[in-house]
Amino acid sequence: MLGVALPTVRLAAKELRVGYSADIVTLDPANHRSRVTESVIHNMYDAVLTRAVDMKVVPELAESFRQLDATTYEARLRPGIRFHDGSTLTAEDVKFTFDRPTEDGAMEGETSPRKSLVGPLAETNVVHPLTVRFRLAAPWPVFPAYLPFNEVVSKTYVEKVGSDGMATRPMGTGPFRLVEWRKGDSVILERFPDYYGGASDIPPIGPARVERVIFKIIRSPLRASPPCSPARSTSSTSCPTTRSSRSKPILAPRSSRATARGASSSISTPPGRPSTKSRCAERPITRSTESS
Repeated sequence: MLGVALPTVRLAAKELRVGYSADIVTLDPANHRSRVTESVIHNMYDAVLTRAVDMKVVPELAESFRQLDATTYEARLRPGIRFHDGSTLTAEDVKFTFDRPTEDGAMEGETSPRKSLVGPLAETNVVHPLTVRFRLAAPWPVFPAYLPFNEVVSKTYVEKVGSDGMATRPMGTGPFRLVEWRKGDSVILERFPDYYGGASDIPPIGPARVERVIFKIIRSPLRASPPCSPARSTSSTSCPTTRSSRSKPILAPRSSRATARGASSSISTPPGRPSTKSRCAERPITRSTESS
């Protein structure tokens, strides 16, 4: 009997669906403090630095990053990175991105709710078309660890569409771009063909491994319970109290974004980085750990 070797065929998933229990609140990276919102946005925007699977902070948009002294850091950007509209990323975009949360009232009179995520950052200066320096008002050793929570936006685009436009029409440098946000139902993304590839420390490098990602809201039915009336509550039963609390986004390692670069554990896709950055991006959907 003759043995015939058959070629190995890898089947790539064309679509990844990710379930969420709540809708996002905006598509503007600088105007929220929501875990769900962060994990979706992170698939459309990249940051100066990101986190690997082992939570190590590594360069993403940056080609290199160094500390010059106790309060000064410098990032040199990779050349040729493009936003979804085809424009090229520059140091001016990075400066603009960090000026938004740093300066009070910088967002059309409003102050970013993510201001605490830049700590004592006093100013961001352009020293070269592809180099920026961050100057802190005081030493803050964890500054690099917070950079992954600040995705870079296009200065030209934000000035064109304003805060209202940014809330519904994102335009970043990430592996996916927006197709449609069906409020209360889903967020649909498609692969960005000109993606530069992501962090070089998180292989494989390249475009997303799936063509489309759908973040679908799946609401859990509430258990029926008798109405509660404070006037009728007894010593053995009491009405629940409500507390307002601001949910903070948690950043998962880039290597597990909704991860379209690779695949989620529930679908079969080629080996690689998964991703809520749905490359199928590689940040696990519990995405990381941002105290955002």
